[in-house]
Amino acid sequence: MSSDPQFDNDNNTDIVADGGDSFPGLEGYRRMKTHFPSARVKKILQSDEDVGKVAQATPLVVGRAVELFMCALVEKAIAESSNSHTKKISVQMLKKVIDDNEEFDFVADVCDKYLENKDNKDNNKQE
Repeated sequence: MSSDPQFDNDNNTDIVADGGDSFPGLEGYRRMKTHFPSARVKKILQSDEDVGKVAQATPLVVGRAVELFMCALVEKAIAESSNSHTKKISVQMLKKVIDDNEEFDFVADVCDKYLENKDNKDNNKQE
């Protein structure tokens, strides 16, 4: 048995990454009243034809990961909106938050696609 307190789980405390007090978005997650239903997450996972059977814990873990990601993104967007003295979070503001934070690089393309689609729709309306 290891004497390292990081791996000693007898005291029933959560192990937190990097020894810090919390993950980004964890406070928002604790305040959340609703969560992703595991049945819906499982259905989304199985919609991919490459995914076969899904273990029982998988939808719970994926759902929690998505919730933590969303909380971190929204909290940083709220901070950005208060710095900009605005009350509304726009796609452009989310794009700025994503560009400024390296941890959100994997969703940068999604914002770019949305902004391109919005610009195309605006151009079609003007014509």
